[in-house]
Amino acid sequence: FSDKGDIAGIRRINLKYAKEDPSYIREHYCYSLLSNYGVWTSPGTSWCRLYLHIGSRKPVYYGVYLMTESIDRQYVKRRREFGSPDGFLWKCGWGANLRDMDDWRFRLDENASDTCPYELKENDPEQFAPAKAQLRDFIKKLNTLKGADFFNWIQKVFDVDLLLRMYAANVALGHWDDYWNDMNNFYLYFSGRGLDDYRVYMLPYDY
Repeated sequence: FSDKGDIAGIRRINLKYAKEDPSYIREHYCYSLLSNYGVWTSPGTSWCRLYLHIGSRKPVYYGVYLMTESIDRQYVKRRREFGSPDGFLWKCGWGANLRDMDDWRFRLDENASDTCPYELKENDPEQFAPAKAQLRDFIKKLNTLKGADFFNWIQKVFDVDLLLRMYAANVALGHWDDYWNDMNNFYLYFSGRGLDDYRVYMLPYDY
């Protein structure tokens, strides 16, 4: 830990117990493969032994956990490839099909226990309306533009090569619980806040 309370610039991590993976290796291997394949959006991972020490009591050992870098504002800032750390970050859960645009599908992150398809990871409620308008406009164009209009637009707003690299790896890894099967478990980051001046990135998550 540094004096600022971070580990190598990372201030927040997720701890995951490998209850569905006796080898303890699958998720770390997946993110490592993505990173080695040029998918620079892949979160960093490592392992730790977890002890909880409360007050004067003897520390209690909870076993080995996978540490995964949180996808948040600090994650974006650490990756200069995005071009700007000031865009909109969406967590996309079950039902995020990038087609339907009902109002109930979009909400601001308020630490609710239930999930919704598109959750804006933003602290300022005033940013929800412009972020929602941008995402809805993106979804509309994704589903309505055709031919050369679609080709020119998608090349402008999407890093297509990065997306194809990620999905080639996802199919090879058998990651069935993401967009291509369950429409689940991914993030979208828009590098700008206007309707036209951004690049959008699909971020890998939860293997």
